[in-house]
Amino acid sequence: MSSNSDERTVQRWGYAQFGMRSAMTQARDLIEFKDRVGSAPWAIAGDFNIITCPQESFDFNGAQGITGVMQDFRGYLETLDVLDHRFSGAVFTWCNLRDENPLSRKLDRFLVNHSWLTVFSNSVVEFLAPGCSDHSPCYMILKTPLFRPPKPFKFFNFRVEHPDFLRIVHDSWSLSVSGGNPLQNLFLRLKRLKVPLKNLNKEVFGDISNRARAKQVELEHLQSGLMRNPSAASIENVKIVAAELKNLLRAEELFFRQRSRIQYVKEGDQNSAFFFRHVTARNKVNTIRIMFDDQGTRLEAYEDISKELVRFFSSSLGNVDPNVTGISDELLKDILGVELSEDMREGLIAPVLGKEIKDVIFVMNGDKAPGSDGYTAKFFQVAWEVVGADVVKGIQFFFDSCSLPIAFNSTVITLVPKVLAPMKATDFRPISLCNIIYKCITKILTNRMKQWLSVLILPNQGAFLSGCDIVDNVLLAQELGGDSIDWFV
Repeated sequence: MSSNSDERTVQRWGYAQFGMRSAMTQARDLIEFKDRVGSAPWAIAGDFNIITCPQESFDFNGAQGITGVMQDFRGYLETLDVLDHRFSGAVFTWCNLRDENPLSRKLDRFLVNHSWLTVFSNSVVEFLAPGCSDHSPCYMILKTPLFRPPKPFKFFNFRVEHPDFLRIVHDSWSLSVSGGNPLQNLFLRLKRLKVPLKNLNKEVFGDISNRARAKQVELEHLQSGLMRNPSAASIENVKIVAAELKNLLRAEELFFRQRSRIQYVKEGDQNSAFFFRHVTARNKVNTIRIMFDDQGTRLEAYEDISKELVRFFSSSLGNVDPNVTGISDELLKDILGVELSEDMREGLIAPVLGKEIKDVIFVMNGDKAPGSDGYTAKFFQVAWEVVGADVVKGIQFFFDSCSLPIAFNSTVITLVPKVLAPMKATDFRPISLCNIIYKCITKILTNRMKQWLSVLILPNQGAFLSGCDIVDNVLLAQELGGDSIDWFV
């Protein structure tokens, strides 16, 4: 199935059944079709009669590996440059319906190219109950209403390369605040800075992809004129516009790189298209369109889904178990059998120095997702000459007073799917995105404690020591027990 990106109309349906005829013949036909379609969005759906990995079969037990046929099918999908559309419903789409040795597998797919994810960003795919068939039917909607809540402030790292970035930060930061303690002052300065940073983004980097394309057209026009009638003035104009285009392309690349969350690409040529493809795929995966509550009620509205998630995790997290009681310091000392020396204790509670804080900030990954305040580690690293003194004062105030304002103690909860097609709240794992100040405080505490962990942790608790693995104990037990240990009992 392909679509005209301008008219948004379906042009052709194709139903694939990978095992019905020669795989090479079918692959050749689809590659030819892909070449004719070009960059337009297209999809192929149906029964491919093959799985891409052993996990897509119900009989997977961890021992099976990827077969040659699976590898060939993966190469086929890579050649077509398509991927599985994010779906809900049945994970396994086929069942053999046998009384003996029942088996189910994921044989049916809805594959799309990356242009599809951009043009039909609100499309929904769901695999329904099979009914009278042995295959699950695929239900697809091109356009669905999607509620978009207001976007919170988020610092994108490409802003640091603008020549006026540090000046904007300095002008805002130098204004006085009346918050009280150093942490409150730091919070107010960070909050006030968001306004000029938003304005910078809107005026210079707003709609950055279209700006880059327009600047490319302008450069090509000037270069054509330069070739027809070269002059010193036209050469200077070409150099200026070329530099502006270079800055826009660099900013576009950094923008999509940060949103893609890809960490393994460090350097290289222009990678905007690569990062953009990962961004569109991530957006599709991270959007929850359909859910079911505990009673099996289908939820599609944003309000209903959000209420169900809040209800479930509010009842699961943060509840106090009355059967769990505290433990006295003396009992804990008796259990451990060890105690820190006076020098060790003094090292743990020694004053936190500015260098210690700066070192922690500068080892953080600048491209990691920000916390509730929207600032990344990259912002603090680049603007350290301006903001560093107040950051140091705020963190030192925490260690002196043991008081942390709620603004720095709050986190953003994001849900990570635990299964391929999450349908219930239990299918998601919540993780917390902390802000940089909170991360810095916890990292300082961690660095100070881990130097003495080898004293407190027993030798047989190897999994808790740096450089050790719990598997080491399994191997040790196997060596000691020899063949007398039956690991399958």
